Amino acid sequence: MNIVEEIKGAVVSSGVSYNEIARRSGLSVSVVSKVMNGHRESPSVFTVASIASAIGLQLTLISSECQPK
Repeated sequence: MNIVEEIKGAVVSSGVSYNEIARRSGLSVSVVSKVMNGHRESPSVFTVASIASAIGLQLTLISSECQPK
C-alpha cells in the first residue's frame, strides 16, 4: 500500500468531508476529490501532506536512499 492509499483510508475513517478537507488544507474541492478518487496519478508531496494534515495526520517521508547502509 502506498502513502496515498493509506491517506485515503484515513480520510474515510475520519469521516471528514472533501469540502472540509479543502477548507482546512487550502486546496480546492476539485483537487481533493481527484486525489481521493484516483484521478490524479501522482499528486505532489505538498498536496498529499496538506490532505493528511487536514485530517490530523503528520506526513513523514523517509527515502530509503537516506537510510544508513
